[in-house]
Amino acid sequence: MSTRVYAFVSTLIVLLGVSTAPVSAQNAGDSQVGQDQFTIIFDEVGNGFYRVFNAHTGGYGPSTPAHVVISGDNFFSYRLPVFVVEGDVAVREPGSLTIDDGIRFVNDLQSGLVHFYSDREPGLPPVPVPTTNADTGFPSYFTPTVFIDEVGAEGNNGFQYVGGPGNPADSNFYNGISDRAVPEPSSIVLFGLGVAALIGRGVRRWKLFA
Repeated sequence: MSTRVYAFVSTLIVLLGVSTAPVSAQNAGDSQVGQDQFTIIFDEVGNGFYRVFNAHTGGYGPSTPAHVVISGDNFFSYRLPVFVVEGDVAVREPGSLTIDDGIRFVNDLQSGLVHFYSDREPGLPPVPVPTTNADTGFPSYFTPTVFIDEVGAEGNNGFQYVGGPGNPADSNFYNGISDRAVPEPSSIVLFGLGVAALIGRGVRRWKLFA
């Protein structure tokens, strides 16, 4: 196993211990009523894959690329498979109140989108148009109502946000990777949440994402 693959897997193993307490059954990022649930993994540079939950089999379907969409205000987004509840979520640095990343859930005429924002270091040149990654900084109108924490050391970290009460049958799972790329499914086993995930706070079991 290469160093890069090992580091990636190590971070996801750390994420196993993370439990995000949802605010309600219909908080930001949850599927709208009547829409399917899913799990998605994505990074800051355009690599994303999702799996839709199948209520008949009790498991997730095949891994599907999540296409990048650049919003009209030049922010980095991934297209979701369904329409979702809109809202903002802030991602803080470990052990800090500093907001390092952020995600925003919106909808267009086709489906839901998740905008991915990352703090932009001072002194960098202006963001190119169109942007090529999530390092755009935050919009002036970013108003998070939910705050979660990153897990892992800088350069090898990530986060998980749960839209819904916590069960794969009625929740969406957003697994964000910061500071590095998500490998293709053919080159590494990606992780998704298993159907044995528990509601609310508690142990979350994972199953193969590929």
